[in-house]
Amino acid sequence: MDKCMKLNQNLGRYDFRYNFISDYGVERICDILEYCNHVYEVEIPERISAETLATYKERLANNKPKKGKGKGKKGKKKK
Repeated sequence: MDKCMKLNQNLGRYDFRYNFISDYGVERICDILEYCNHVYEVEIPERISAETLATYKERLANNKPKKGKGKGKKGKKKK
């Protein structure tokens, strides 16, 4: 899983909801999220502890994409 996230820089969403992943697996995902800043959304199973969930949410919030500047109207070039 960590090789996939590190090598594939274009994929930012992962869905592990229906896989059997325990607290240990989610902790590994949290460790990987520190290095893979391009991953901004990971769906995980609901059956994990509150402490692991808090760590997961904190790491995922750090990877949230930044809002870009709005596209404004450009002025005409002067000759």
